[in-house]
Amino acid sequence: MMAFSVNTDMIYRQLEHRTASPEARLIAARKLQDHGDEIRLRIDPIILYSTWERDYPELIEKIFCYIKPTRITIGEYCPLQGSFFKKFARLLCIFRLLKSILDIGMKTYRIFGFLLFVILSSGCATYKTAALQRPIWEDTSAILKNIQGETKNLSLQQIRDTLISNSSKLTTFRANVEMTLTMPDAKGPIRCTGLLLYQSPKSLRAIGSKFATTLFDMSSDGNQFLLHIPLENTVYTGTSNTFHRIETLGINIFPADMASLFNYREILEGKKPTLETWPAYWLIHMLEVDKEDVNLKGNLLIDRVNAEVFRCELFNSDGSVRLQAVFTDYITLNSCRIPQRIDVRWPAHNTTLSITFSNITVNGALDPKLFTLSVPKGAQIITLD
Repeated sequence: MMAFSVNTDMIYRQLEHRTASPEARLIAARKLQDHGDEIRLRIDPIILYSTWERDYPELIEKIFCYIKPTRITIGEYCPLQGSFFKKFARLLCIFRLLKSILDIGMKTYRIFGFLLFVILSSGCATYKTAALQRPIWEDTSAILKNIQGETKNLSLQQIRDTLISNSSKLTTFRANVEMTLTMPDAKGPIRCTGLLLYQSPKSLRAIGSKFATTLFDMSSDGNQFLLHIPLENTVYTGTSNTFHRIETLGINIFPADMASLFNYREILEGKKPTLETWPAYWLIHMLEVDKEDVNLKGNLLIDRVNAEVFRCELFNSDGSVRLQAVFTDYITLNSCRIPQRIDVRWPAHNTTLSITFSNITVNGALDPKLFTLSVPKGAQIITLD
């Protein structure tokens, strides 16, 4: 068992000089968890400052983007000093942090409130609890535990050929989706349902709605995208292979990244792969080699039972992580192996997207017109490039 202390970026910058950053600690914790170690975390001290209401829930989201801890303990700054109102404010801070960790109903809410009041009156508000909320980001060890069967021994070329062959079988994809998007500027997760269409190699159409109202409609051909927001009667357009920020909506969009997750040929193309073999999975490093430099462009983690990708990491030219994706709950449809859930994270933008698929149709006939979004009459067009 390994334990780490973490806190918000603000506390780290102001109080934890000459120590590893919260993200560096979580990366180290993930590596240990990937190798089977139990991970516990402590958030201590909890301190009220101007943006604490936003920062502590974001810290919880960040934790679950990296690891699935078996326990999270939290501690208030001790000793408590000042008026009752200051103590109550600190209690509120701890309680809201707990609410971010636990998916609890109102009855449990009142019980925890009473327990925390008793703890506070003793002089130091510390509460220990198991992290029960299902993380957005699945840890590697938990995924591998759910994969049963005899491990295979394959060469790098055999693994690569298998991935490309399986990817090539998928020509079209249609599914109902449930999407959850988290971003720094959002007050909480943005959830919606909708429809997702994909046609090899790069065509994508995604429609999101809530309460029978269309929130967005996006199409991409791999080069250009169109995003229609009906409530604003506005259409945003730009290049698909760039991460775009729409300030008026406070959202980030990433069309080409989503289409590439359906096509491993696109990810592997033009790269020189190297192989690491672990007891339960293979790790393929995708390298870009020129005359003077060797750059790591991405990693694929493939389980050794089904030879299926369960984690993908893509890197920027400076070596920083551009995208992380996790694939789970595979099923077989029309000779294709399809994940029923994809979790994606863009670390530089602190943005995550979870997609759960249902009513999936594979390799059915799709009218090419479905991937063409018509600009509504009178809509304002904004170019983002």
